[in-house]
Amino acid sequence: MQISATGRNNYRAGFTLLEILVVLVIIGIILSFAVISVDTEPEKLGIEGRRLASLLDLAAEEAVMNSKEYQVKLQPDGYSFRLFAGGQWMESDDELFKARTLPEGFVLDATLEGMKADLKSEGDGPAGEVRGAVIFLLSSGEATPFEIFIRTPTGREAEISNLEQGKIHFSQH
Repeated sequence: MQISATGRNNYRAGFTLLEILVVLVIIGIILSFAVISVDTEPEKLGIEGRRLASLLDLAAEEAVMNSKEYQVKLQPDGYSFRLFAGGQWMESDDELFKARTLPEGFVLDATLEGMKADLKSEGDGPAGEVRGAVIFLLSSGEATPFEIFIRTPTGREAEISNLEQGKIHFSQH
């Protein structure tokens, strides 16, 4: 044990408040880097896939219950819902069925009626006619047979389909 010239004991037991605070700041910085580097892609894919499946299911039910005709336009980076009213297809004014864009880097792909869909066809035709990949959800309960794939930049995939008994199914790979 060391004793100073004043006769006091220089031996310290424990840590100073400053030392503890420095260690806590270092731990906080390390944890923030760990949280930032966590891969949230699977979670985003699940959210987007379940959202699209739920909206398709809701639109199909809405079509039957309220005698409405819906079409869903698929694009590589998103989708939009249209409603047949006044003899033409119009964007849905319902907030639930607003046009949606997928997160950065996510891509939509589809097979309609057993054939690969061309989602890159752009523009509308005469009288609001939509070109490209379109799914119809009719008031009779009929719907275009489809398989929709949402793919991430790292190759993960979610699938939404109505091929099995007409019910909409979601799976994530």
